[in-house]
Amino acid sequence: MHDLKIKGIGYDFNQKMEGMLQLINTHFPVDGTAFARSDCEIVASIPYYGSFDIVGHFDRITQCCAGARELPRHGNRCRKESEMKTILFQGDSITDTLHAEEYICAMGYGYAGYVAARLGLESPNAYRFINRGVGGNRITDLYARIKNDIINIKPDVLSILIGVNDAWHEFLNQNGVSTDKFVKIYKMLLDEVKEALPATMIILMEPFVLKSEGIAEYFEVFQKNVFEKARVVRQIAQEYGLPFVELQSDLDRLVQKAPNEYWLLDGVHPTIYFHQYIADKWIDTYKNVK
Repeated sequence: MHDLKIKGIGYDFNQKMEGMLQLINTHFPVDGTAFARSDCEIVASIPYYGSFDIVGHFDRITQCCAGARELPRHGNRCRKESEMKTILFQGDSITDTLHAEEYICAMGYGYAGYVAARLGLESPNAYRFINRGVGGNRITDLYARIKNDIINIKPDVLSILIGVNDAWHEFLNQNGVSTDKFVKIYKMLLDEVKEALPATMIILMEPFVLKSEGIAEYFEVFQKNVFEKARVVRQIAQEYGLPFVELQSDLDRLVQKAPNEYWLLDGVHPTIYFHQYIADKWIDTYKNVK
């Protein structure tokens, strides 16, 4: 037997743990109630802002650990990767969702995985999907990763969802990104990608937010800041002639059907229901422009 060690740091660890268990139970036989120590560990380190550190050891997860067989990577022996269209998802924790680099069965528990599942089912062997979202990222962090995590990958399609942390981090630790700087760096990123990869389709996605108990004390200012980021992302998409996935107005309509926490767990991070909605909207946008 081998164990998977899941290490979480931060206020939203319980949410991320739920997502990890969801992912694990999708692919591996797991008894989530059995805790044991083992010499075999895989650590999913989840850096976030908070004050506690929880480590769980989940028994009977054999496929993830050293000495066990590897998870299948993207690609297919019947078709070369060079013949497949690469779709790269970039962003923060909303995109990240505990993905495992390029493992085909571990694209994360969020919208990127749902997109990959749908398009991969509809067109077998046609796509190579990569998730390079990083929890906590702002536009400045994404720009710092541009060479290794975008240009070097040479995607046919680049999807970007970024902006909420640029607002949120100002309230968490006074490390946010002003809207003016956000626009400047976002355009720098796009200009460099377009110069290096002129044939790459780029899809921009709208950041979003809903009121939640955890952010209630500063919600009005936070919402205003997120809405500013959403507005300028829309403007950038129009200026560059790029497809834009609108989400906030859709979310505002969805809360007429179910309460806020049904769609966003903490006002920022989607539940599986809104992740599915995002995926459907993304696919519609992609199919209309490809």
